[in-house]
Amino acid sequence: MSCNVVRQVTGTYRTLQAQIKAKKTEWQQIAYAPSSMTFSFGRDFSLDGDEIGLTTLEGRRKYRFFRYPHMEQYLDGSWKFGASKLVKHQDGAYSFHLCCERETETREVTKSSTFMGVDVGQNFLAVASTTDKKCRFFCGGKARDLRMIYSTMRKRLQSKGTRSAKRMLKHLSGRERRLMTDMNHRVSKEIVEFAVQNKVDVIGLEDLTGSDSCLEEAEVHPSFLDVL
Repeated sequence: MSCNVVRQVTGTYRTLQAQIKAKKTEWQQIAYAPSSMTFSFGRDFSLDGDEIGLTTLEGRRKYRFFRYPHMEQYLDGSWKFGASKLVKHQDGAYSFHLCCERETETREVTKSSTFMGVDVGQNFLAVASTTDKKCRFFCGGKARDLRMIYSTMRKRLQSKGTRSAKRMLKHLSGRERRLMTDMNHRVSKEIVEFAVQNKVDVIGLEDLTGSDSCLEEAEVHPSFLDVL
């Protein structure tokens, strides 16, 4: 448990350092809220049927969890479990974010015949175009409107400069970040689904260094959606 705390803190400051280098933020001391914890499989947690064993400050405890039907494919023994998170939500409920992975066969780019290019921008969060001239626009204007709304609210609150205005700024920052993360996640899944529907072998993206988008370059194969 102590080792995971060190990893989480160093990882956070490593990310902050990268953002400072990209001139996206300034140095600051990071405050942590007791709302999540990282567990390592085999050492901090284990799975047995519909029970999960967790290491706590009071020793090892077992808890029952609900096995959703779509979870069964990840519990068949072919997936490898990794560091996962226990998250406490604002309503007091707990969720365990189980991380799993497995190796899959990849196709050499030189042997691929169908490609899809993805461009990210302001008017549309992403635009995808395949080699057979099929095109699709994702999240047109919604992301831009969301940024504009929060930018206007930030300027109004910053002009006040009161203590309550600063608290509201912090609240809005977290809310905007969560909304954009969710939007990027949904768009990235839609792009992969569009690629699979059109039998695309490879997805190519522009250099996203410094971009707000969380889309990642990926080679598409039949089991690609499994990792999502």
